[in-house]
Amino acid sequence: PPPPPLFNDTATTEIYTQVNSSAASDVYKRQDLLDEFSGRFGDDLPPRDAALVAADLGDVLHRAGLVEEAVTSFERAAQLARPTDDVELRARAEVGRQRRANLLMPDPDGRATLAAIDAELAARGGDSAVRVAVLGRRAALALQPPPDSMEAVAFAEQGVAMARRLGDPDALLGALEEWGLAIVDPEDVDRLEDAAAELMALALHAERRDLLLTAYEWRFVGRLRHGDLDGAERTVREVEALASVSPSPMWQITALQRRMLVQSLRGDRAAASELVGEIAALGARFLDPVEVRAIQIGPRASMSIVYGSVDPDVVELQRGVVADFDAIPAPFIQIAIAALEVVLGDDDGGLRRAERWIRTPEVASQSPNPPTTLGLLALLARRLGDAAVAEGVRRELARFGGRLASQFDHGTELPVDHHLAGLDLVVGDLESAGKHAHAAVRFARSMGSPVLEAVCLARLAEAQAAAGDTRQAAATHATAEGVAERVGVLLDPPWSRPRVTPVAPGRGSRARPSGAATAELLRDADGWHLVVDDERRTLPDLAGMRMLARLLTTPDVDVGADELAGRHRADAPPVESDLGPALDARAKREYRGRIAELQDDILDAEADHDLERIARARAELDLLIDELQRAAGLGGRDRPQRSSNERDRINVTRNLGRAVTAIERVHAGIGGHLRAAVGTGHRCVYRPDPTAAIRLAFVDRR
Repeated sequence: PPPPPLFNDTATTEIYTQVNSSAASDVYKRQDLLDEFSGRFGDDLPPRDAALVAADLGDVLHRAGLVEEAVTSFERAAQLARPTDDVELRARAEVGRQRRANLLMPDPDGRATLAAIDAELAARGGDSAVRVAVLGRRAALALQPPPDSMEAVAFAEQGVAMARRLGDPDALLGALEEWGLAIVDPEDVDRLEDAAAELMALALHAERRDLLLTAYEWRFVGRLRHGDLDGAERTVREVEALASVSPSPMWQITALQRRMLVQSLRGDRAAASELVGEIAALGARFLDPVEVRAIQIGPRASMSIVYGSVDPDVVELQRGVVADFDAIPAPFIQIAIAALEVVLGDDDGGLRRAERWIRTPEVASQSPNPPTTLGLLALLARRLGDAAVAEGVRRELARFGGRLASQFDHGTELPVDHHLAGLDLVVGDLESAGKHAHAAVRFARSMGSPVLEAVCLARLAEAQAAAGDTRQAAATHATAEGVAERVGVLLDPPWSRPRVTPVAPGRGSRARPSGAATAELLRDADGWHLVVDDERRTLPDLAGMRMLARLLTTPDVDVGADELAGRHRADAPPVESDLGPALDARAKREYRGRIAELQDDILDAEADHDLERIARARAELDLLIDELQRAAGLGGRDRPQRSSNERDRINVTRNLGRAVTAIERVHAGIGGHLRAAVGTGHRCVYRPDPTAAIRLAFVDRR
């Protein structure tokens, strides 16, 4: 923290100095002290001193992960500092106020204010930590519409270089964080994993848990983009362990988001969907409804696209997102909404919304998160089927080849080469289509993602058929179907193909498909069967079949896991009370402290090239992570010690999953439909998509 301000009152100075003492090293102790100080003396302080207190409190709140409260404190600091001639104080307050700036909306006044402050600081000459922070925020705001990525990167790199010259680790921490936000070129993004190591070391020594989480995010993204799903999952395990002992809900949300993405890529859509529900429930405690919808729509929409069947919650979420973001001009937002409109059957509406960007893809490629934005633009260009448009998108997307079409989003994305192969086919470049499709299959297989493998194999079969090799195309597609059947993927959904003739269902139209396949889950004297178009297929007698039958009898109605487990009966044993979390507050503090020590030890040992010390520290850290994962749930959230409700949730989720898997083995389409339509957790539901081409009902003929 900065040195205490010089107050006229000696007693006041002594109280304030406690904030920087070793006894107040914890951010929460500092927060309490500053709150107490502000309440007792704030009204009697001169504007400059009051602004300093508000800025210090903002720093402490931000370090604790309380972003909204921090911004409120910085806004007060900016208001108090505005009439003073202290440019560094004004700069510090303005940078803090802009930490919550909406990068999706233009803010010319905010950019102009920071530019004027930066000019004042530059006129004074010399480097300063405050100017490093100003340059970082200028980099972030340069990404607001209309984005200027070159300006953003220039400001960010100038800030990092200045922080290095100063030798100020705190300044370098902030500069690196802003640099990670500003970069858009694939070569810069490829440096994320290396930059993560430096950011992690600085964050550990500064006890900045918020930026330690950012470092883990960078490591995860760096590994996933290059297909290292195992390495990405190891990162998730560490985040989950730390989330279980962290007081910040953002650690838990991030852990759940990244675990969800791993589960989806591994082929467990049901588990991934359940995690999205838990993310929304946790986010609802401290995020507004708009943000809660936003953190759900990305994962659910991307799984719908990749798995080939629409998540039943997407339709309602899409309505809310359109209402929330329809007027926001950011390319990523408008392209994402347009792509989902096409997936939901509104080709004309989606393509009309995306027309501005689809014909100027170079603008989209300079906005935040360009790989994902261009991947969605590729879906739209392929659906449009216009060779000239496809060529423009292909040109911009090609520089990201060999990577996953993902950056800092939380969706299940496809390899860039898969998108390129689809665009090649629209353009008529069959040789490139074959090369890109083969590259996409290799990427998916090396990654260990059967979901991506199935989708990429289908695209390869399409490229082989277009080149005239129909025999090989048939064999490849058969292989794709085999992989898809295991993980509930529906291949070649309508939105993945160029439309032959224009369709105009009207914006938001959701007509029920006339050719919907009818199916029955039948129970008779001989056992369980799946009946599809009068063809009967035998199913095993599983506990999950009875649970699934119960859900099918009341579509769209939530049913408690305790009821599915039979605890609603009069003779059922009483529900045990919640036994409390497996880790108490003291245990969490001890785990957190030891993990921080081990991380420091590993970094020091790596600097000394001490392999034996690295191995010892890493082994103990892995052991601690394993212990924490046994005591906490996915995402690092507290899990009660085996209460009856918790056992019901686990058993019902497992049994329903086994039932769906058994159905998938006899009919991949019905299995995929169920994976999308059945939600599990403490409350379970069968919620079929009204636009789905499958209808499933339970019939009891015993």
